[in-house]
Amino acid sequence: MQLKEQKNVEKKNLSYLLSEQLGQRILSGKYAAGSILPGELKLTKLFDVSRTAVREAIKILIAKKMLLSFSRLSTQITPVTHWNFLNKDLLSWWLATNNFIEVIAHFQKLRLIIEPQACFHATISASQAQNTSCLP
Repeated sequence: MQLKEQKNVEKKNLSYLLSEQLGQRILSGKYAAGSILPGELKLTKLFDVSRTAVREAIKILIAKKMLLSFSRLSTQITPVTHWNFLNKDLLSWWLATNNFIEVIAHFQKLRLIIEPQACFHATISASQAQNTSCLP
């Protein structure tokens, strides 16, 4: 194992690993968007971790906009439209849920949105010679 890989492994503490498990369950639909996440005690028993680890994992997912906490009474899974799919962790969790075809479909939609605009802006900012050189 290379040093860079070792550093990545070291960074993944119990809270991060739990947030990864919860994130994958949310992304796979096991915990649906808009629903209430199971409580701390249930999660501690389910994953056999401390309440501190659960709280830290929930904080990680709140920072990624996947969860919304209501005064420690409940934690709701936010709508998919709030999630940042360009976040490195979220993207890798999404790919790990065996939704590769779905991920590719979303990126194809993204390309259809971005690429025509990129071409338009390249055309209007190019010189006459550059535009002429693109013609057949």
